[in-house]
Amino acid sequence: MGAVLTAGELVSGDPDEVLVQAAARVAADLVVIGATGHRLAERMFLGSVAVRTARDSPVPILVVRGAEPFTAWLGATRPLRVIVGFDPGESALNALRWAADLQKLGSVDLTVVEAVVPGIENRRIQASGPGVGFELRPEAEAQLLETLRLAVASVTGDLPARLMVKPGLGRTDIHLAQAAESVQADLVVVGSHQRKGFQRWWHGSVSSGVLHAASTSVAVVPYRPAAG
Repeated sequence: MGAVLTAGELVSGDPDEVLVQAAARVAADLVVIGATGHRLAERMFLGSVAVRTARDSPVPILVVRGAEPFTAWLGATRPLRVIVGFDPGESALNALRWAADLQKLGSVDLTVVEAVVPGIENRRIQASGPGVGFELRPEAEAQLLETLRLAVASVTGDLPARLMVKPGLGRTDIHLAQAAESVQADLVVVGSHQRKGFQRWWHGSVSSGVLHAASTSVAVVPYRPAAG
């Protein structure tokens, strides 16, 4: 149990539940959660609240680990360095659309990264030979980059974007966190299907993993298909 200040009121309850309820009640556009530390233990502790909030929030949540980049961005001192985790699907396009809309508030240096499994992508182009399961073939990377370029352009229009294909095995969230560090991102943006129960266990959750793994600020953008 804890206490959360919402709309000038001190409300008792579990922070994630209070935040989700308040966001729905006031028709918020964004839920912001502050963070003070960058160490893994601190990220894990905060992440538990952020993950539960992101799982149920009707609107995007922003976990801020350091206000300086946002202050400089809004003051037009420098662009905000934003990296978006991408995969084929409407959830990622929705997250990319949200990230591109930040340009309305100030200049954005946008990077879009797709984490891929080399063996799977190599087999798509029918590549064979030594290392085919571990090293992404140049022709497979070129094809992935072109597909990514078309998808990004369909959402961002003329907004310039750096495109990255990050091959690797294992957890996607770790690869996204590493990519964010490599470009010194101020903000990582990921989409979320807000799966629950068995579906969440079966499919995993990249968004919750990034909330734990990333050492910079993170925005989780929920995707809710249109009814009907």
